Amino acid sequence: MKRYIIIAVSFALCLLFNDKVAAQSIVEQAVETLKVDANQQVQDLIERSVARWQSEGYTVVPYTEFKTSSNPLPQEIEVRFQENLVKYANKEFGGEHNSFVIYKREYYYSTVYILQVIEDCPSGIIPNKFTKADTYSLLD
Repeated sequence: MKRYIIIAVSFALCLLFNDKVAAQSIVEQAVETLKVDANQQVQDLIERSVARWQSEGYTVVPYTEFKTSSNPLPQEIEVRFQENLVKYANKEFGGEHNSFVIYKREYYYSTVYILQVIEDCPSGIIPNKFTKADTYSLLD
């Protein structure tokens, strides 16, 4: 909502100015303010989520690091994780760069791997949660 109010005010100011250069500058400043605010909200979401996952006993690895590491997942599961990341991750707010693989030992015989991505929202909406895009249990 804040985003639309700022844009509406900027548009109204543009109508008041006959100078198109000044009007364009006002709009650019408003858009930049919105981007900074949205990026900060997403950064806060990441920090809260990582802290929560760690408090629940998960090891948290950024997806970009996980996919280049020597992880124990079978190749077909790595491909499935990548496909689901493309399908479910929010491209406007980082895509794979703001996605994580979290994992922990379940019981004594398996490790569960969960692909967490920032929820995909319609353009202009700031996401407020992570979505579980895929899960795989590896028997040890």
